[in-house]
Amino acid sequence: MNRLFGWVFLPLAVAACTSVPEPALSPAPIVAAERAFAADGHERGVRDSFLAWSAPDAIMFAPAPAKVTEVFAGPPPDADPDAPVRHLVWWPLWAGISASGDLGFTTGPYAIDDDRRGYYFTIWALQPDGSWKWVLDAGTSADPSDAPGQQSEAGYLPVSASGSDSPDAAMA
Repeated sequence: MNRLFGWVFLPLAVAACTSVPEPALSPAPIVAAERAFAADGHERGVRDSFLAWSAPDAIMFAPAPAKVTEVFAGPPPDADPDAPVRHLVWWPLWAGISASGDLGFTTGPYAIDDDRRGYYFTIWALQPDGSWKWVLDAGTSADPSDAPGQQSEAGYLPVSASGSDSPDAAMA
């Protein structure tokens, strides 16, 4: 009887006490959202894609902080049919995700067509439906001429293994 207990119940007891490790957090979904946002911007234009990919209370620097809904309020301006179409393009080179898994960022170069102009920084928030929407978009003029190209893989910052003692300590 003791052998039966050992062969049957001991492995079950060990399995019950062994936890399955949580999957590691990765900013890969945020990078995927950023790349889809950029592709959508190329396809539909800046105004429509920025509104579609932003959270309702999203802030952008244009150049001063403003709600995205205020920046793009009203109908799109009439385009000159004879003007050449220019595209805002950007791509992530670095990304990170919070230990809670609900906030992250991407950063990388941006350009107008092939003319590299600077770097952007976007903060993303996980939405209740599981999608990622940006909540802050900012950019700065800088020389990104030596930055890797659009097809480069983004580097991921490691998720912090330690948390803050308090929100006040985190802000300090």
